[in-house]
Amino acid sequence: MKRTQYLLLCLALIWSCIPIVDKIAPTIQDVNNLRLVYHIQDTIQIFLTYRDNSRLDSVTVSINRQVPPANNPWRYFSRRSIKGRRYEDTLKIPIPKDAPLGIYNLSVRLQDFSKLQSVPKDTIFELLGDNRPPRINNLLVISTGVGVAPERDITGNFITCRSSIIQLAGLITDNIRIREVRVSLNDGAANLLNTARVVNSDTVRLVGLFDRDIRIPSNIPDGRILRLTVTALDGEGNSASQSFNFIINCDDQAPSLNITRTSPQINANREVNLIEGSNFRILEGTATDNRGLGTLTVTFNEVNQPRRVVFERNLNGATNVNLAELFASANPNLFQPPANAPAGSIYELIISVRDIAGNLATPIRILITVIRDEPPVIFIANVYVDGKELVLSPTSANIVGRGQTVQIEGKIEDDSGLEYIQILWGPPGQEATIVNLKGEDITLPFDFANPNSVNRFRVPDSRVVDTHNLIIKVKDLKNPEVVRQITFLIR
Repeated sequence: MKRTQYLLLCLALIWSCIPIVDKIAPTIQDVNNLRLVYHIQDTIQIFLTYRDNSRLDSVTVSINRQVPPANNPWRYFSRRSIKGRRYEDTLKIPIPKDAPLGIYNLSVRLQDFSKLQSVPKDTIFELLGDNRPPRINNLLVISTGVGVAPERDITGNFITCRSSIIQLAGLITDNIRIREVRVSLNDGAANLLNTARVVNSDTVRLVGLFDRDIRIPSNIPDGRILRLTVTALDGEGNSASQSFNFIINCDDQAPSLNITRTSPQINANREVNLIEGSNFRILEGTATDNRGLGTLTVTFNEVNQPRRVVFERNLNGATNVNLAELFASANPNLFQPPANAPAGSIYELIISVRDIAGNLATPIRILITVIRDEPPVIFIANVYVDGKELVLSPTSANIVGRGQTVQIEGKIEDDSGLEYIQILWGPPGQEATIVNLKGEDITLPFDFANPNSVNRFRVPDSRVVDTHNLIIKVKDLKNPEVVRQITFLIR
């Protein structure tokens, strides 16, 4: 028994003196997740498993472009120590943003502790340009041009108005660089606005970028919904967009004032002569607004004097107001110059109105010149005797024949109104009143052919009478009576 043990001990000592040589190379067993195509700033991530019969030593990974560029090459090289007989490895290799595009070789080499190397794992991949779009962060509408802060309707549309300027805030970023930022505005198929800013940065702030260029067109009707889109493009043409909806809902339309008929009637320049002691009246006129009228104000004073408010009324949101009725309900003599206003003085009447949103209508300014009340004027345009014109003589007798008919053409004019018109015909001292009209029956200018008047007079056949007078008497409301007499000598 002791001899056997001794022999075994001797064999062990002999065996321990013989060197053991490692002749088995390590292996790379798995290569997973390797892609054929990568893009700028991608990360190459590969899962590998290494094995050796004895002990692993190191792994070397290299990446090289097949055709090296003339300048700015990108190469990758890594050598790491590893231990054990089995090792699971994860490679993460970021591709820099300035790496040249093209075909690259990727090689993985494994070595064990005996300096034996595995069969290299070589592969190729293609590096393409940037495919990451920009990012639009915290895009906000900070002003719609309506109110202090942006407001939305119940469906989420931002409320804005015609000609309003839209202001934006937010941050646009890109992994390499942003080339351009665009803004478009449309109402469906039609583009209403396109504007852009060329930039060259990886970060762009939107505040103030477009200044006052994002403006709502001035001709968009209320209720129209517009879509505003912000688009960012990078150097490779990748893009990102965000949109907002806006609804046109505002009161930016001024009210309308219209004066069509006055007494006395104004001319095209809104000027009128007013007889001293009388008053100016508005007979037809309107104030209108699409949303609602606010306050109407009237000033009446002598030109170049401080303006004096004679009428002011809150119209309480009415959309159409009859000015004649409104002023008549206040005072029919609202626009009457002072009783002692001299002839030749000029007064201005200014009517203005605002709507409930504060928009002001174009005021109406009427210039009123005070004139004297001149006496009535009797115009005799033509005189006919049996249809033949008779030229009236200022010095000699106007001869007519017995039984003939005298016809007159003409009119009576006055500045304001007449108290009466009387026409008399007959022998001197015996003239009979043919026409006797009171003021309420007289419309100026008064034509002798008026159905209320008479303009044909028959000469009597009697040989006893040899003279007839045609007398016209007119009196206005202030001046003395005016008389026009024509004497006819009967032959």
